[in-house]
This record gives sequence, structure tokens and C-alpha cells, in this order.
Amino acid sequence: MKKTYNSEKGFTLIEAMIGMLVFSIGLLGIMSMQVVAIKGNTFGSTNTRASSLCVEMIERMINNAATINAYDALDTRTEGGPSSGVALNDYVDWTQRISDELGGDAFGTVTVLRNSIGGTAVPGANTVAVRVGWGENGEHEIRLQTVVSYP
Repeated sequence: MKKTYNSEKGFTLIEAMIGMLVFSIGLLGIMSMQVVAIKGNTFGSTNTRASSLCVEMIERMINNAATINAYDALDTRTEGGPSSGVALNDYVDWTQRISDELGGDAFGTVTVLRNSIGGTAVPGANTVAVRVGWGENGEHEIRLQTVVSYP
């Protein structure tokens, strides 16, 4: 007597291949999300370092507020800087830190609007704008502005 089977059990080769295809497409999606997450984390980290460098220069200027005019028109892409003193040391240190933290194409600038807040004349108060840029052609940048006053 021969037994007959009404239902087959198990997977066919076609079903297994379709399952592997669906699984592979899912893995590719997860891998692409991982790449996007890593790029976002890297950009966020660089943004944080650039912000810290802006704040660092502002704090240096606050500590040396009596000679704040020496910081005006600083640009780390050009040679020179302040003629001497604390401002020159701050400029040299800041230039080196920008290069170390963000790479050789990074730069920083400082602008001091003397005795002015928002375009209004205020003796002893200076609007300070600090900018740090990085990337090819400076496509990314952080700008911070504050008021530094001295007695």
C-alpha cells in the first residue's frame, strides 16, 4: 500500500531565494541609515568644536578687554595679527587650535565694532563678532556675536 501526502512540508528553493532577497534589501536599508547616522554625528561633533573655538576667542577677548581693539579684523587665513602682547598670543594659539581641531582649511575671523551695540553708540561697550569656518571653500561656519564692555 502506497501512502499519499496531501500537503508538502518545508520550503522550495524559490521561496528560500525570495526570502533571502527580502532580507538583503532590508540589510541594505539598515546599512544606508548607518552611513547617514555616522555622517550626522561627525558633522555635529565638528559643529560643537567650532562653537567651542568661537566661545574660546570671546573669552580671551573678555579677559583682555582693556586692549580689545587689538583683536579687530583678525583673520587666521592671513599672516600677521596683532603687533604684540596678549592679543598676539591669543591669536597665535587660536589659529593653531583651529587648525588642529578642524583641519588645515579651517579659519577664524574676529570683528570688533567699537563703542557700539546694534549700531547705537555706547561708550565702553563693543559688539564682537567671531566666526569659525571649515570645509572646502569654507562652506560650513559658526558665527557668534556678543557685547564686551570694559570700565
